[in-house]
Amino acid sequence: MYTQDISIWLIPESKQRMDLQKTIDDLARRYGTFSFVPHITLYHLGTSLPLHEVLPVIKQCSEDIRPFHLDLEGLFHSDQFTKTLYARYHISNPLQELYDGLIKPFSIHPYELAPHLSLIYKNGMDDDLKKREEKKIKVPLQLRLDRIMVITKKGDTIAKEKDVLEWKVVREFSLI
Repeated sequence: MYTQDISIWLIPESKQRMDLQKTIDDLARRYGTFSFVPHITLYHLGTSLPLHEVLPVIKQCSEDIRPFHLDLEGLFHSDQFTKTLYARYHISNPLQELYDGLIKPFSIHPYELAPHLSLIYKNGMDDDLKKREEKKIKVPLQLRLDRIMVITKKGDTIAKEKDVLEWKVVREFSLI
């Protein structure tokens, strides 16, 4: 049976999403890489579960969660592809509650909750460039999250720039 790599993303509210998208698009253009939807990965399930089993659980976990905020910890960079340049946010009670609701049914798939919003995925980006960009970039001090997106892709890694082109949104849930 064919399964896909499944990730669960939290999406910022519309105005913040548009502003962050401009930042991500600008960085991607200037550094010759691909753009992506601004998001915080809530959970990465990998490839061992079929999508039709995952969607009802996500829907149920999200039904009682209202839009919520995360407070900025700071801007950071690393050599990890998915954290080339990113904003790290503090864990809030609603975020923890949502994560805990997902970890129970999917506990065989360990995923550490570390809320961050990546701003560029780029292999081999010079540390000095990352540091300069960190000083210039503006991100929300308080990020308001109001939607969940379920993303799939073929394969189980995000390790090179073109991997982001394989992401496909399969379902969205609004937090009410």
